[in-house]
Amino acid sequence: MKALLSDWRVLSAIAIIGWGVWGIVSKLALEKLDWRIFLFLSTLISFPFVFTIGIEPLLKMWASHTTPRLGQYIFLGTLAILPMIFVVGLGPFLGMRFGHTPIPFDKYFLYACVAGIGANIATLAFNRALQVGGRANVVVPLTSQYVLVIVLFSTIFLKEPLTWKRIVGIVAAIAAIIFLSS
Repeated sequence: MKALLSDWRVLSAIAIIGWGVWGIVSKLALEKLDWRIFLFLSTLISFPFVFTIGIEPLLKMWASHTTPRLGQYIFLGTLAILPMIFVVGLGPFLGMRFGHTPIPFDKYFLYACVAGIGANIATLAFNRALQVGGRANVVVPLTSQYVLVIVLFSTIFLKEPLTWKRIVGIVAAIAAIIFLSS
């Protein structure tokens, strides 16, 4: 598994899928959520994820003479997740509002959370693909092909039409992936 996560091609594929999921569930969430609530929720759910990934190198950088202890991770991880617990757990009961709009707790709320997680997994994989040796002139255009996932998933799940122009675009994008990754 560790070898797979050190291959820029696998990491690029993870980024493509993550951003594809982000695109589809964003559309689903925004059918009922105000865009500001969507942004708030997708960012909030991402914070503990990003914090957990980034805390170890920061702790090592700030206190290079000591090894971070498990207690530090637990304490800092708990601090990171408190805002999410408040909004998810208490927000609906307290009638939390974003401006004049109440924050709902329903499937659209969950779609916004999944969108935030998908976007962050994709960004993490993208950054890691560049770090482990993927060339920017390959990884960046390759991962921008996440639109393929969105086109395919939107046809399947959102029942959006698959036109001849989109089919030609898909074929062109697949050709671009083949040329870029070789």
